[in-house]
Amino acid sequence: MNNIIPSLHKALQLIHQLSETNCTQAELSKKLGITMSTTYRILCTLLAEGWVVKKKDASYMLGGGMLPLLSFFHRDVARMETVRDLVAEIPEKTGLFAKMSIACGNLHHVTIYRADPIQERMQLTNKAGTTFSIVDGPSGVVLLQDKTPDQLRKICRNTYEATPAKENPELMVQAVAECQEKGYSFFRIQKTRWDVMAMAVPVRFEGKIIASLEVIGCTKDFSGPKERQIAKTMKDFAAKCEKAIAEA
Repeated sequence: MNNIIPSLHKALQLIHQLSETNCTQAELSKKLGITMSTTYRILCTLLAEGWVVKKKDASYMLGGGMLPLLSFFHRDVARMETVRDLVAEIPEKTGLFAKMSIACGNLHHVTIYRADPIQERMQLTNKAGTTFSIVDGPSGVVLLQDKTPDQLRKICRNTYEATPAKENPELMVQAVAECQEKGYSFFRIQKTRWDVMAMAVPVRFEGKIIASLEVIGCTKDFSGPKERQIAKTMKDFAAKCEKAIAEA
């Protein structure tokens, strides 16, 4: 049984969209596939609570009414700040792009830190603050590692973004099983002239996965024994992050 409330789900989609960029009512309706009337009612509700603000150019942005909800996470944010320098060390050690991501419920994961190697051999468009579907990429697999197969299938079905896992939830079930066995998730994320590959490992606090550490490079960066070497390096960095967070 699908227990998702459609109207609430649409409101959450709208909030996530505004967290990325300001939009007009028409833009929100088009991007999210929601009717103009429904978009209007959601915006009116959020305006009344101060969760969104309408600007002079008729676009909407997130408002200060959401701040009291975020105060609960202040301590956790302070803890995560202690690992920023550790994330910055990963490119120095591996020569690869590095980032740390956290889950935003069962819909998205967001990049909170990103560190680039001195010599960039390819271009990555995502930066700190970029949001991805929770069922997309190695970081998503890592962040969902503690979910049961049935929970994974439900999450895949409920995502509103077009991903391979939404069409075939068993892909996510298999990916999570492999991650649990190896301690990391690793696969191709972009088929471009660079053939972009990514590897992610979990970061835990009090027994729960709170973040993923990910490195991104080309196929040759992970070829042969390099995959195991990088996996060991990433697990070592994850352990350092866990220690820093626990002591914060």
